[in-house]
Amino acid sequence: MNRINQILLTALTVMAFLFGGSLTANAATVTENLNSGLPEGWSLVGNINNDSDRARTGKGVWSNGKSATDNYLATSPIEGTLTFYWRSFGTSGSYPNGTVYVYQYDGTSIGTLIQQTAAYKGSTWKQETIDLGSYHGQVAIALYSACIDDITYMPYAAAEVAKLEINGYASGSTFDFGTVPEGATKTFTLNNTGLADLSISSISVTGGFTITEGATLTSIAAQASAQLTIATPAADAEGLLTVESNDANSPYTISLKSTFKVPAPQMGINMTSVNFGRVTENASAEVTVSNTGDAELVADIASDNSEFTVSPASLTVAAGAQQTFTVTFIYDETAYGAHAATITVTPNAGNPVSISASASIKNPNTWTEDFETNSLPKGWEADALWTFGDGVAHGAYQYATTSYLTTPALMVDGPSDQLTFQGREAGIYPSIKIEKSLNGGAWTACMTINSDNISDQWQTYTVTGLEAGTYRFRFVSDSYDLDNFEGFVLNANAPAMDFKAEDFVAGKVTTAASKTYTVSNSGTGTLMVDITSDNEMFTVTPAQLTVTDQPQQFTVTFTPQEGVFGKFDATITVTPAYDAAQAVSFKATAQVVDPEAWAEYFDEEALPEGWDVIGTLSNWTFANGMASGSYEPNGWLVTPKLIVEANKELTFQAKSKQYNTDIKVQYQKDGGEWTDLFSEERNSQDEFETFTISQLEAGTYRFRIATENIYLDNFEGFRLVPSEAVRETWYVSYTFHYMGSNDTEQKESAVEEMEVEFDGDDLAFNFPNPIRSNTWMKGTKSTEEGPVSYIFPNGQYIGKFGTEDAYYCGSNGNELIDMQFYYDEEANTFHNFQHILINSSQTVVNYWGYFSDVVVSKTKPDFTGIARQRQWSTATDRTVFDLQGRQVKRPSKGIYIVGGRKVIKR
Repeated sequence: MNRINQILLTALTVMAFLFGGSLTANAATVTENLNSGLPEGWSLVGNINNDSDRARTGKGVWSNGKSATDNYLATSPIEGTLTFYWRSFGTSGSYPNGTVYVYQYDGTSIGTLIQQTAAYKGSTWKQETIDLGSYHGQVAIALYSACIDDITYMPYAAAEVAKLEINGYASGSTFDFGTVPEGATKTFTLNNTGLADLSISSISVTGGFTITEGATLTSIAAQASAQLTIATPAADAEGLLTVESNDANSPYTISLKSTFKVPAPQMGINMTSVNFGRVTENASAEVTVSNTGDAELVADIASDNSEFTVSPASLTVAAGAQQTFTVTFIYDETAYGAHAATITVTPNAGNPVSISASASIKNPNTWTEDFETNSLPKGWEADALWTFGDGVAHGAYQYATTSYLTTPALMVDGPSDQLTFQGREAGIYPSIKIEKSLNGGAWTACMTINSDNISDQWQTYTVTGLEAGTYRFRFVSDSYDLDNFEGFVLNANAPAMDFKAEDFVAGKVTTAASKTYTVSNSGTGTLMVDITSDNEMFTVTPAQLTVTDQPQQFTVTFTPQEGVFGKFDATITVTPAYDAAQAVSFKATAQVVDPEAWAEYFDEEALPEGWDVIGTLSNWTFANGMASGSYEPNGWLVTPKLIVEANKELTFQAKSKQYNTDIKVQYQKDGGEWTDLFSEERNSQDEFETFTISQLEAGTYRFRIATENIYLDNFEGFRLVPSEAVRETWYVSYTFHYMGSNDTEQKESAVEEMEVEFDGDDLAFNFPNPIRSNTWMKGTKSTEEGPVSYIFPNGQYIGKFGTEDAYYCGSNGNELIDMQFYYDEEANTFHNFQHILINSSQTVVNYWGYFSDVVVSKTKPDFTGIARQRQWSTATDRTVFDLQGRQVKRPSKGIYIVGGRKVIKR
């Protein structure tokens, strides 16, 4: 502290000794209880609070476990000692120990740590005294999980003075500009951190440094700042910045140092090659030269081939600027072939840069190709790894994979003829390998260009020294590009057939079927093609094609012969006239279907009409156009009655669901015993296999199939036995019983139309049900003596209700029995005196509802008490609802609404 403050403090100490401690406290110290907020000049920084929570007397300052240097209380300038009460923020195990830190503070950031308390976790307030020593000014009281209150301090008596600080650089420190050109600058910020205005008497620099901003500064207001910018000289220098002011520590000095960087240009060029390709007139390209240095660039430009000129021959480019020069190729129609030059750009500082230039002039008597169409040229062939773009052919690198690009046929007169082309690197490990074929013979090595002779710039290569003949050349794809072929002579009469062979599968037909094919000529000249068939039922039109530039088509047509049925095939051969060995063949197949033959494709998701099941129907499902069987003893799927004639056959298809599946087929001839036809274990999956039933004696047959995890589909053949029964519309009356919402039996009576088939021996009803409207119940005339009756076997399948199967079953009240209808021939009516259940089992009583008083009559009855005709839901309307109208996915026991009517689930 300064001398005045020392004298004042000594006087106060003496007075305190004579008159007691109260005089010193009252005159020199201040206690802040923070009850009225923060004192003037104080502030809170970070996540810190000043309120009554955790206060010792009224209000206090506290911080909850945050970083101490981010959470602090900044005071006004003080000196001497600092006394305060404090405790930890929280005392539970989840809170850290509390600590109070006291730092020097420059008004914006925390400086040197003066002192800190010992870590403490407790709710008892502790008093702490910090001796600031010789430091005077603002302090930061940083809190880490701590609370503070009742702070006693001595205000700094000489606080209102000017205080100079140069931000980031203490007085006596050094600033080095580094290696810089003349005029490099550094801006310093001068801060007055004091409470009085800073008066500046002089600002000076030595060593050749100059002040470009702030040299005329005379004052800086309290707590304000100003800028001072210094520039370097054109030489290595050391100097001193001096600021004289009314700061008690004046002067403020910073040593300055810089190393002089000699200005130099830096040349850049936007391209390293100019490829004009094949030209028919003068061709030019602009090259840009840029200067990214800090001195003027002078660049001299020269060409080593007078066919390629440059203009201008010299450029002068200012620092940070750019200019262009032009490279021009002078066209000479007599100078056939490839031309190249090296353009050298030499700067006044740095290394020269070379630019390769190339062009080619076409000989009108030789073959050329420049890939300008960006597609496979006519007469060429290419495998998948070759692509075309940017006017070049791209050969990709593929490890251990061979892909060829093949030229058209070229004629060579002798060893002096040559072919030139250009190539460049396009990826890793490039190598150009060329093979040749002479007069259509085997491919042999022609030349190999290793990676050492391939660069990323276009280079010209030559093929020569060949004996006379017709050649094709092929290039192996291996990370390079090709362009600008020129030489030899194109064979104008070298056609090449391009034909994609695809089998013609007509499938099952009853009338003619056809398919059209396209033949192209990828070579030169005229292509003649012959097309033949080895089966007269498959014809080709036309039988010969002439193909030049445009593709031509031919058609294969299968024409069935009247009364001839079965499978037929042919081989269609497409032969180019130039080489019969290049002929391409494909297969044509067709199957002629007898329009009178029986067929079943399981298009409806139900047991087809005329089919039966022996055993448990639930083992069979019908979906996605297939029948699916899960093996169970006697679980047979039975076909309708079929007529078998000589030389006729029945085919069907089967596909396994999994490995190790079985299929067993039996037949019944003319109503006799069931006889094994064949049985097979299958181990294949995924593909349908066709089975054929043939060579049976003529007669009337039914076939039954038992499977284990096999799909069946596409039955076709023989002929269906025509039904002798007459299908007519009759009427049925009944009473339907079900369980009502009050858990009592409800019943409704109805009369409605119903289809009936009846031939005296067999009887079938399209009987009402709520699940599927086209379900038939079938019976046979009883052989028992007594009244004429028809027996309908118990357990006739209806369909699925939710996930369960439903059956028609007869019942005597306690068990399931066959259903029996008595026939009154005079009245032409059928009567059933039992109950007909809609049952979920074929073996035990478990019904959802049942019919009683069932009467089937040919004429519409006039029954008393039948008020309406019942309307069942359609087969597709199977959504289940409860009595509140809510959809039910898995119905349990109870009554539900299905298709607009009540159904009971027991």
